[in-house]
Order: sequence, then C-alpha cells, then structure tokens
Amino acid sequence: MRHAFVLCVCLLLVATTPAMAQETTGSIVGTFTSQDGVPLPGVTVQIEDLERGLQRVALSGRTGDFVVAALPPASYQLTASLDGFRAVKRSVQVELGRAANLDIKMQIGAFSDEIEVQAEVP
Repeated sequence: MRHAFVLCVCLLLVATTPAMAQETTGSIVGTFTSQDGVPLPGVTVQIEDLERGLQRVALSGRTGDFVVAALPPASYQLTASLDGFRAVKRSVQVELGRAANLDIKMQIGAFSDEIEVQAEVP
C-alpha cells in the first residue's frame, strides 16, 4: 500500500513538471492616463528588444489599458505616443511567466499650428 502511494506521488510530480516548464514568455500590461487621471484610449505602444531587434506594437483600449503578451524574457524599450501628448520612453524588464505592470501618466505636449498666408499684389 505504501509503495502504491509513493508511486502515485512520483507519477503526479512527473506529469506536472512538463506543464510548468512550458512557460516561455512574459508580458507587459498597463494603463495610460492624462495628468488629471482621465484614461487615454488610442495610445500607440511600441515595444522593442534592442539586442534581438524584436518589435511589437499595440494600442491602448477605451479605458487606457494595454497588453503586450507572449514576449520572450529580456529588457525592452517601451515608447508610447498620442497626438497632443509628450512621448514617453521607459525601460521594462520582462521576466519568465510574469506580467510587468506599468501605469503611465502622459503630459500634454506643445501644440504647433502653422498658418500660411499667401496673397498677390493687385
């Protein structure tokens, strides 16, 4: 009876070990808000692994949330941009089986408008 119990425990350990070893990626999740806490939809999020050249692009959703999943563990450069706001750059470390969480407040950028007037002399 004792041998059967030990055998069952060993089989259970062997059966679950490959499932744990299959995790090979991590992710980056977060939320974009303005300075006053309003969620920012439509923020373009570019993730780049400068060593391997891997690039991924995502957009923040209606509530300012974004997810970039299935990233190999590495150091990434995150660049976020939205018209009317200053671009944000952050370094992010992605670890195996974990989600790096970033909550970013974006600052209003300078607006530049050009008015060109053309006239002919009569």
